[in-house]
Amino acid sequence: MAQQDAQPSDPRFQYYLTLIEDTTKLSDRRQTANDLFVGLNVVIFTGMGVLFYGSHLRSWWVTGVFAAISVLALLLNITWLRLNARYRRLVRLRIEYMTQLETELNAEAIFAQFPGRSGKQAKKQQVQALPADAPEQMAPGITPPLTHRPGIFAAEYERLYYQGSQVGFSTLERTLILIFMVAYVLATLGVGVATYLISTHVISRVAF
Repeated sequence: MAQQDAQPSDPRFQYYLTLIEDTTKLSDRRQTANDLFVGLNVVIFTGMGVLFYGSHLRSWWVTGVFAAISVLALLLNITWLRLNARYRRLVRLRIEYMTQLETELNAEAIFAQFPGRSGKQAKKQQVQALPADAPEQMAPGITPPLTHRPGIFAAEYERLYYQGSQVGFSTLERTLILIFMVAYVLATLGVGVATYLISTHVISRVAF
């Protein structure tokens, strides 16, 4: 009973807790989807490797199969990119909303006080501080820092993301997807070039 009495009375706080739980589930589904697509790409690359090993590039049909597999894999990874972008927008929207909610909930005094920045960090932030008319000067898509951020989402927003940093989980995920896509194209081109060189007797057949 005492624990219930200790809970903040503001109904927005309960909504805040629900949003945290729901956002965590959404992030888990996003990670599960990423794991699934990574597994599919690994299986496809393994199959291509087995095909390359068994064919010895004796004819052009191997290049044709590689090209067909690469096209399907590219379509798969385009779907992954689109799904990843949707998850990113959903999670970002929720975090931005919870960041504002944390600021409004500050009157309840339920958030811990974050330690101050070190001297080097504080100096860096002061150098990068924005003037009062910064919103009109900033590039599109970059949100200015807010003055008071009490909660964890707000602290992350202020300390990591408000300057428009391009290094984050979403960027790394997109980079991984693009690496897979480029690898398929390079593998197909490599097999095609090797098959051509073998067919014209420039090089000998691949042997293992």
